[in-house]
Amino acid sequence: NKNDYSLKSESNQSPFETNQYLLQEGAYLIEYAAFFGSIQIFKYLIANGVELEKSLITFAIHGKSEELIHLLEEKFPNLSNESYYEYYEESVKCHHNDFANYFLNNYLDYKKIQKSFENFVNCIKYHNFLFINTYFIGQSSFYYLIAYDYPYLISLLFESTYIDTKYVKIYIIF
Repeated sequence: NKNDYSLKSESNQSPFETNQYLLQEGAYLIEYAAFFGSIQIFKYLIANGVELEKSLITFAIHGKSEELIHLLEEKFPNLSNESYYEYYEESVKCHHNDFANYFLNNYLDYKKIQKSFENFVNCIKYHNFLFINTYFIGQSSFYYLIAYDYPYLISLLFESTYIDTKYVKIYIIF
């Protein structure tokens, strides 16, 4: 208030910022508050007329603030399953498994996601082992195990009968 700084403005880029998500996306003040779980600042910004967007839930996941998640759920009660799947994926990516479980148990079809090869690939990609369905570890996942650096699992596949080495083509990509 003293400097007449707009609460709806985008924050300035800091040379000390190291988080890739903030560097790629840029962030408004309310997004920064959600990202760092600053509930008091977040509520202050809301009280002073800053608009809420459903994308704030993604920032709140990073901030690991249950209170912010619940506050935003109240503001956006009719989100689609697609939105909740995106929030689940972001939670898996950040290893915020409490939130991933929350979205799974309250908004998504757990069995459908566990049967999803896409979910398996995301779990492999982000090294989040809690949600990996081991059913998919086999010849069909060989490429992803190489791409996301799982030499131990690859060696186990070669030693087992899960993979037919006659049909495996290994490409060297430079």
